[in-house]
Amino acid sequence: MSFSITSKNDKKSAAHYPHIDSLPYDLLSVIFQFCLLNHRFGLTGMGKLPCAAPSNYEAPLLLMRVCRKWHDFALSTPTLWSRIAFGEGHTITVKPLLDNKMKEWLDRAGSVPLCIDFSEWTYLDASTQAAVDAALLDIFKPSRAWKMVFLQINGPTRSRCVDDILQAVLKRSPMLESFKCVFADPSDTLTLAPIEIGDTPCLTSLAIASESSKRRFYLSLSSIQFYNIRQLTLRLPVSNNHCLEILDRCPYVEVLDLNLKPKQEPWTRTCIQTLDNLHTLRIFSTTEEGVGNLIGGLSTPALSSLTMKFRIPRYRGGSGWPHLTQLLARSRPPLTSLALIHSPMLDDDIIKCLQHCQALTTLSGDRRLFTTEVMAALTPSFSPYKLPLCPAISTIRLEGIHHHFSAVVTMIHARWQISNELLDDHEMKLQTVAVEVQQDYFLRFVQHREIQECREGGMVIESF
Repeated sequence: MSFSITSKNDKKSAAHYPHIDSLPYDLLSVIFQFCLLNHRFGLTGMGKLPCAAPSNYEAPLLLMRVCRKWHDFALSTPTLWSRIAFGEGHTITVKPLLDNKMKEWLDRAGSVPLCIDFSEWTYLDASTQAAVDAALLDIFKPSRAWKMVFLQINGPTRSRCVDDILQAVLKRSPMLESFKCVFADPSDTLTLAPIEIGDTPCLTSLAIASESSKRRFYLSLSSIQFYNIRQLTLRLPVSNNHCLEILDRCPYVEVLDLNLKPKQEPWTRTCIQTLDNLHTLRIFSTTEEGVGNLIGGLSTPALSSLTMKFRIPRYRGGSGWPHLTQLLARSRPPLTSLALIHSPMLDDDIIKCLQHCQALTTLSGDRRLFTTEVMAALTPSFSPYKLPLCPAISTIRLEGIHHHFSAVVTMIHARWQISNELLDDHEMKLQTVAVEVQQDYFLRFVQHREIQECREGGMVIESF
């Protein structure tokens, strides 16, 4: 439906569009939420909340100046004031707080659960800091009901004000659905005070992240079980043992993002923890031992997407790195997407993993995955006759660092050639492969004669 906010005397426009006076309030609310609210952030993964800034130049304050109908509607619709973003920089942090615009904005929301996107800064001037803290505590007073909260702490230390805000949001918000807190100062080495989470039965998404590798966090969860949490992000928890303690309290998590750099600690887990609903697991780590211990304590029977990225030298121990193979053998998941970047695994380890991934459709990695030996295991052949591993692969994604492409090119060309020649009921059922190549390597990759032949035959090859 289209409409125009015009004068009643504008007969030409009125002939084509219904006048605003003819629209019911509930439809005006829909129009506002999807057209006029300032969606400056995307609500995806670790992304920020879609919130409006408390400015005289942005809706709904701008909306109130259109006409009397919009003005009355805005003032009588609390949900229009329930989302707010502020604190992206010093210049827009101090003045709005001292003017108390945020409090006025949120007061108009009444008892409607609030969504807030807030960046906290530390100020050298003590009087400014005191005024900012006082305004923040007024905004985060215990009587408010929170729905979604994003906090970015940019200062070098956890202040008393920040601790009070965390307590107000996490211990007294029974309607809280989504919470994310980022401690963003990468130079801070101070130990974080424990973050306490109370009874939050509606909480479905929880993300705690530290940007400093020397400053890890600890969650104090008492004895509460978080049965509704479906998406969980833990970036630099204090230890792997603590990470598994958190997972113990979130048994129905479906999407799990982990960033691990644990301290050297004795491993205390003696039993396997099963996450029956986990379908997406993403792990980044600077230590192979930490990841090995963690996944050694898990079983993931529903896992369909697994991403593992490391930032370590290649592991060259004689016994290899069997932990991922053991996880797949133990869980027997319906894995369809696998990404291995800078993996510590030897070729034999990777091949053993792929033997447990016969339903795999997407394979992503760098030079440590697409080696000659691994590609040979994925390459089909008629003479001699050889069935490849992972026959359902339909997408190959080349990311990270690559020195040469000869092995992966041979594998891709062989799969493409055989998939075009075989009938659908043939024993060797192979999917037609599409390829995604990192832009830095795209031109060098497509110059291979076999790849040019595949492209001429209709293979989709794209850069990213």
